[in-house]
Amino acid sequence: MLSRLCLLTLLICFVFFSNAQTVAISSNNEVCLNELLPFQANITGSASTYVWDFGDNSTSNQKNPSHTYSVAGSVTITLTVTFIGGGTVSASKSVTVHDLPTSDFVNENSNFCFYNQLYFVSKTPYVH
Repeated sequence: MLSRLCLLTLLICFVFFSNAQTVAISSNNEVCLNELLPFQANITGSASTYVWDFGDNSTSNQKNPSHTYSVAGSVTITLTVTFIGGGTVSASKSVTVHDLPTSDFVNENSNFCFYNQLYFVSKTPYVH
């Protein structure tokens, strides 16, 4: 009797874990301001709905949406998937939105003519 109970327990565990529903988000970890960032939902199981929260009060119900950020900073993207037959699983990911670079140059030779070479010196601090 004990051996049948153990076998039944293993069978139930196998069925439970083989039908596990998982959700993951694929995208770049960094993006520039106003640049289109594609997202991909990686799931196991059959989904009935996708709800994306892009961390800036914007959402989407597409499976694999793209989004553009208009404010620099760190955002957390959350994907919530509802599966056919029940069950809801969420995944989150952080993305850094970089501000657009600015440039600042000076001409060190103020006495030039159209036939002279022009030399510019960058005054922009290096930011990485």
